Amino acid sequence: MKNNIFGGAIWTDHALSRMKERGIPDDYAISTFKNPDTSKRNEGGLKLSKQIDDKTVILVIKKNEESEWLVVSAWMDPPMEGTKDFKKKQRYNEYRKGSLGKKIWLTILKQLGL
Repeated sequence: MKNNIFGGAIWTDHALSRMKERGIPDDYAISTFKNPDTSKRNEGGLKLSKQIDDKTVILVIKKNEESEWLVVSAWMDPPMEGTKDFKKKQRYNEYRKGSLGKKIWLTILKQLGL
């Protein structure tokens, strides 16, 4: 992607950086935008989702002043292995299933940013 306009939409820097850090392939995001499985209203815009293989890709889009589609955020569930989101989900699952001592320890690590 050479600029922020492709696939029939304008992609914000935020959406592009989230795609990169979350390991979302460009073709997954474009496919979700062009042919979503579901579309729901979301705070002045739409939340699009599409099942691709074992992943669900989600985009939040809205129209700008010129009525052009603007992609404002993107994520994938389950997250790609090795990404920040994957580690966050793993830690949440550990916390949810953990003993009281484990929950306290994980809370301390989270507060320390580790």
